[in-house]
Amino acid sequence: DRKIIRPVHPEGKKLRFNWNAGFAQDPFDKTTIYYGSQYLHKSTDRGNNWIIISPDLTTNDTTKQKQLDSGGLTYDVTNAENFTTIISIAPSSVKEGVIWVGTDDGNLQLTKDGGKTWENVIKNIKGVPEGSLIPQIRASTYSAEEAFVVINNYRRDDWKPYLFYTNDFGKTWKPFVKEGDVSGYVLSFIQDPVERNLFFLGTEFGLYLSIDAGKTWTKWTNGYPTVSTYDLAIHPREHDLVIGTFGRSVYIFDDIRPLRGIAKEGLKLFDKKVVAFDIPDAYRYTQKQAPGLRFAAAAEFKGDNLQQGAMITYYLAPDTAQTNNKVKIQIYDANNNLIRTFVNKYEKGINRTFWGFERKGVRFPGSPKPTEDSEPTGPNVLPGNYKVKISLRNNVDSTFVTIKNDPRLNIDLANLLERENLINQLTSKIEVITKASDNIEGAVKTINLIEEKLKERKDTIFQKIVKDCKNLKEELKNLNELINQPRVQGIRTDEDKLAARLRRAYSALTGYYDKPGDNERISMKLVDDSINEILPKINFFFEQKWKSFRDNVEKVHINLFEDYQPLKL
Repeated sequence: DRKIIRPVHPEGKKLRFNWNAGFAQDPFDKTTIYYGSQYLHKSTDRGNNWIIISPDLTTNDTTKQKQLDSGGLTYDVTNAENFTTIISIAPSSVKEGVIWVGTDDGNLQLTKDGGKTWENVIKNIKGVPEGSLIPQIRASTYSAEEAFVVINNYRRDDWKPYLFYTNDFGKTWKPFVKEGDVSGYVLSFIQDPVERNLFFLGTEFGLYLSIDAGKTWTKWTNGYPTVSTYDLAIHPREHDLVIGTFGRSVYIFDDIRPLRGIAKEGLKLFDKKVVAFDIPDAYRYTQKQAPGLRFAAAAEFKGDNLQQGAMITYYLAPDTAQTNNKVKIQIYDANNNLIRTFVNKYEKGINRTFWGFERKGVRFPGSPKPTEDSEPTGPNVLPGNYKVKISLRNNVDSTFVTIKNDPRLNIDLANLLERENLINQLTSKIEVITKASDNIEGAVKTINLIEEKLKERKDTIFQKIVKDCKNLKEELKNLNELINQPRVQGIRTDEDKLAARLRRAYSALTGYYDKPGDNERISMKLVDDSINEILPKINFFFEQKWKSFRDNVEKVHINLFEDYQPLKL
């Protein structure tokens, strides 16, 4: 349900509302909200009823209230040209009754008693052109006396950055940013509510941050454009910086806690070669198809979800000697068993990557052998605590992460453990069959090498070995096709092949979190039936025929080496 809640004056007086009218929620009572016209309106029931708790807080300059005489060929009926209005409201979260109000004609009003009395403190700020806009005020979360005020004057071609700070209820102010610190006029500002030395500032040309209480400012460019940065908020639960832009949608800077650590420790934190930051709790959440269009293509606008997995943030010191090296990330379970390893490219500075909860996987029959950088991924780990180790050659740091289930789902740990047990059983069988497939492939390569050496030999004894080679290769081909799909042109799928049954059973067991059912158990039985039929045939071949063939080959002393003579000029 929704309704219009904009206040109406109880005596029918005309109210002036800005296009971007000031609005705020009371930090002490979630049902209490504030709305700005030329007055400050207060509602204690989510906008059903309003009272006015201030006089006109603007300059009430009537020369700026002639909308019916402006707008060009037609009247301005959009409220876009309303002036002498309230555009920012900031109630204190430290002391009830302290409220700051800013207007579009240069007034900065303060009440310390919930609206009974007001004081215009703009006169105490030096160096600000009269009549400048005050689009944002931040009441400090640390002290009721502290506040930050954003002022801009760009509508009169003044692009200087104006941001001021007070710690005495507006009696005195000091500039918090100066020309040269940032590019463009200031539009937004926020102080981190956890680490008081960490600040974020938005200008017409991007996002800036300070880790030293505003002494220095750094432009943030990683993943964020040079764009008009209109508003900033820090999510209290997720610890994300949420950024509102003009014309470029909303950006979310996920988990700013590493920046809090830097602001707290200072630059001495970077004396280490490798720093692993704390990792937020990670959830094995389940995604569902959005309602409506099944395949949206370009017909639907939607933002990006946070990437699933544990968000790992680490710092690497600048070091030209490390440029060609790779960062190794290792995951250990609660028993300190290494369960997953992956690598990232060396990039100096703060890095962020994700571990998708996978443990080390298993290689299936017929698939290429992995390199050090391409360890196969396996099923998701169980909920619990895990150690994350970051290594760059001999430089190491580690941290911990807690993996949790999706809190929206009723997931039984006993079911997960039962499924895990079946996965482990199946993994052992896959490893055995993959080894058998590798042995077959290796035997074929050996036979090919022997054939190459004997292709010019006409001796009877060698010709017998050549004939044995041909027969054995045919047997090996037949054995391989009991496991893998035959190598033919195009795509061919035979679901009765052992490798296909292994993959199907593996997919069934690793696809969800419920108790294993008949489907999974039938898939496992089909795997066992195939293994019981095929593995004895493979073992018989290598124990009998291959051994006999090898003995015959070794008796004739086939020279597998070329003779290389010394070279002279």
